Amino acid sequence: YKGERGRVQYLIGLRYAKGSAGSRDFSRAVYWLQQAAVLGYRGALFCLGELAEKEEGGLTVQQAVDFYTRSVEKDKDVHALKQLGVIYHEGRKDIPANEEQALGYFRKAYELRDAFLEMDKDFFYRLGCLLEPRSINTDDLRQVFECFENVFEFQAIERRCTGRIEREVYPDLEYRLGKM
Repeated sequence: YKGERGRVQYLIGLRYAKGSAGSRDFSRAVYWLQQAAVLGYRGALFCLGELAEKEEGGLTVQQAVDFYTRSVEKDKDVHALKQLGVIYHEGRKDIPANEEQALGYFRKAYELRDAFLEMDKDFFYRLGCLLEPRSINTDDLRQVFECFENVFEFQAIERRCTGRIEREVYPDLEYRLGKM
């Protein structure tokens, strides 16, 4: 019963966040997602993190870090690890960029990656860029090469399937692969 209640609360929260039931109402979305999180519904903390990262529903970016951290602790959520890495890689309001912290989160996400993260070229590009200047042995270089190679392959698949790349966001990718 508790699990079903959490699922319903989660779905109600998503509907308010996406505006599926009319107009968006982020404070109601936050309320229902928090109720689902209290009941332990997987995914509720991550959704709260996404809302907080955009400062929706009265939430702050610092709360996003807290929600993502709890999602990692509770569910070993690789996507929350990735988002923590992104926040610390770019820096956010009241959260300065910290490459070492970003790299720690990205490495952990890499270890726990799932099928969805396997297809996330932005994740691999960021991880490769953070690892590249720190590569001091063959294993490190192999991991950097694997990251950049994955991004290159994703772009090649996009090109084959669509005849174009959605948008060229990694102009230095060939250079980075070539110098390895």
